[in-house]
Amino acid sequence: MASVYVRDFETRSVVKEIKVDNMVGTSNYDRFLMGLLHNMNLDKYYVDESEVEDDD
Repeated sequence: MASVYVRDFETRSVVKEIKVDNMVGTSNYDRFLMGLLHNMNLDKYYVDESEVEDDD
């Protein structure tokens, strides 16, 4: 199960977990990430993709 985590910079705690099983390695995944980053408060949160593995 692949997930992307939005984490708090200070506490490193997970604010939101988003399942991306069917999207990894597709253009939809790239668009999803761009949208996610665009709508986030990047001063407070960051995206942790460590659980996502590309099979290519």
